[in-house]
Amino acid sequence: MTASQDADGINLILKGILYEFLAALFALIGLLTLFVPLIGFGAGLISFAVAFALAIIAVIRLFGGFSRLEGSVPNASLGMVGVILAIIPFIVNIIGYIFLGIAIYSIGSKYSNGVVEVGGILTAIPMVNFIGLIVSYVGLKLLLDSQALSPHGGSSAAPGP
Repeated sequence: MTASQDADGINLILKGILYEFLAALFALIGLLTLFVPLIGFGAGLISFAVAFALAIIAVIRLFGGFSRLEGSVPNASLGMVGVILAIIPFIVNIIGYIFLGIAIYSIGSKYSNGVVEVGGILTAIPMVNFIGLIVSYVGLKLLLDSQALSPHGGSSAAPGP
């Protein structure tokens, strides 16, 4: 597995988390405007449609990101399963986020990134998993920007003269 492929996978996960945030925001707007007289019902339905479309994009990005990491990050396959389970309501949703948290923690563990590890732990805890995704997003963005995509930090290239 190359560092480039890992970077692509992490980038897809970042985009998936961002789309998930946007979907949640549009769903909240839809819920709030649904009960406003006259314009609210139509605006609420449009907002829910946008939220649904964004959620589909989020699932595709997250699944693709974890599948790219599957060969190099332990438990990345749990992330793929977690993405699918997270869209099913009730108890299955909770199990999906636990799997997502484990997979995100594994990314942090592989690259010795404590922020990503904490984000993964928080993502796996019901009722605070949204905060966990925010922390995970920040940590993954820092990891991607640091160019430290070889295990335990640093470059995988040999040192120069």
